[in-house]
Amino acid sequence: MFIPELIFALLIAFLLSLIFSLWFRGYGWGMGFFLFFLVLFLVTWAGGIWITPFGPVWMGVPWLSFVLVGLLIALIMATLLPDNRRSDRIRQTGQETETVTTMAVDLFFWVLMVSLVIVVIIGYAVR
Repeated sequence: MFIPELIFALLIAFLLSLIFSLWFRGYGWGMGFFLFFLVLFLVTWAGGIWITPFGPVWMGVPWLSFVLVGLLIALIMATLLPDNRRSDRIRQTGQETETVTTMAVDLFFWVLMVSLVIVVIIGYAVR
């Protein structure tokens, strides 16, 4: 079951990332398409594994749980995207504040990535 679930999570994350990148084109995609996709992929995969499977089964994978987790997380991430006008005001406040904020966000990102990989590994180990 590892490979079909991986493929479903990849496809769902890619399609949702593509849709949301086109839909929210006017907003600040500071993290970029790849990082949005990476976070969405890992969360979709982990959520699809850990949530009780429901919905139709295709290739042995209950794909509806993967889609709903991916859609929920993509919506949450899209609401957190900054407006371009707001980012101009933040840049004017000072360089030191921006550096500290960037370091904190980078640290949070890597802690999140490692945590999601651990959640996926534990999900398969528990099965």
